[in-house]
Amino acid sequence: MNPIVVEQLMWKRRVGYAITDRNGVISEVGGNLFLLCGAIVDDPTSALGQRLTSLIPELQGTDIVLAELLSGTQTELTYPWVNRVATAHDAAEDMIYVTLSLRPRLDDHGQRVGVVRVAEDTTMQGRMRQSLTQRHNDLQLLQAELQVQNQVLNASNVELKLLNEMKTAFCEIAAHKLRNPLTSIYGYLELLLDGELGALEQEQRKSLQIVYNNAVEMLDAINNLVDAARIDADRMELLLRPTLPIEVISVAVEQNRRQFEEKQQIFDVSLAPDLPPIFCDALRVSEVIGHLLNNACKYTPVHGHVVLSAQMDDSGNFVQISIADNGIGFHEHPHIGLLTRAYEVPKQRRHDTSEMGLGLYIAQSLVELHSGQVWYESAPNQGTTFHITFPIVEGADEQNVKSVNSLRSA
Repeated sequence: MNPIVVEQLMWKRRVGYAITDRNGVISEVGGNLFLLCGAIVDDPTSALGQRLTSLIPELQGTDIVLAELLSGTQTELTYPWVNRVATAHDAAEDMIYVTLSLRPRLDDHGQRVGVVRVAEDTTMQGRMRQSLTQRHNDLQLLQAELQVQNQVLNASNVELKLLNEMKTAFCEIAAHKLRNPLTSIYGYLELLLDGELGALEQEQRKSLQIVYNNAVEMLDAINNLVDAARIDADRMELLLRPTLPIEVISVAVEQNRRQFEEKQQIFDVSLAPDLPPIFCDALRVSEVIGHLLNNACKYTPVHGHVVLSAQMDDSGNFVQISIADNGIGFHEHPHIGLLTRAYEVPKQRRHDTSEMGLGLYIAQSLVELHSGQVWYESAPNQGTTFHITFPIVEGADEQNVKSVNSLRSA
């Protein structure tokens, strides 16, 4: 018979069967014999008279089980997911799945007189089962990999926590062992430069001024490191109280006015009248404004212009303080947030200035701790404007705020 015709017939019939007598000799066959024996049978009658175990390879060595079927000890025997090669020709081989089952053959009186062997093509179910098994194995592999990654991540978290604790401890030591001596050096340098300890020659004053400026920069750097470490460790504490905006602005302006004078920059302050008190830590808000003023001065050229302004925001619930400069601005929008610790200063903003430190990161963190916001606007060669907001105090008038502040100062 033409193999192609046989194969078409084989795929058309999805069930094959064989019936035997009590001795296991085949007396009748039908359907798709390929499913029974795993080979194409041109003449089905050739299987008649053969023993079932010789026709079907899977039944070799199952004589005891067949005897149990005939005696009634076993009611059914099933071999699920048996593989058969669908084609043995030159084409690529493919596997099909077959479920083989043995049942007792009963006569009219219900007596077991033989065995019925049924083979059913269950390729669709088999492939689904194989796919599910493969996915289950893949899932187990992924779970094992995830468990390993979690272990690595947990170890990294422990190490990171330890490093953070070490960093915080180092910053605390720096605050005590470095900041205090520097403060003393800073104070004596001021006395020398002010002439309190005797007159200075011009060269002496020039040299001491260099030392003084470096001491100030070092003290500012240490203070910034300590503040950043406290912010990262959630250990920054605020003393919140009603405060008039002019108070914190005045402190920041006086502390930073000198740097604008040294660069011969125009520095203006414009405050809206009758600004309500804000709920803040006055020392920290002055520090925030100082960081922004320092940044504006740093990136504004000699004879440039910086303006500090304050007014109510559009919502009427916050006081908005803005620091605008006409410096170099940004030639492109930062890919990483300008106000984050990970920000890298563009090359065009490094000319004639030191690189941007932690000031803006600390400023943003302190403003957010006050439930305010920070944002900025910038354009190349047109300058940058930073905006910060602080919540106002409802129901507090200026006189009451001044009284509270004077009591706390006392």
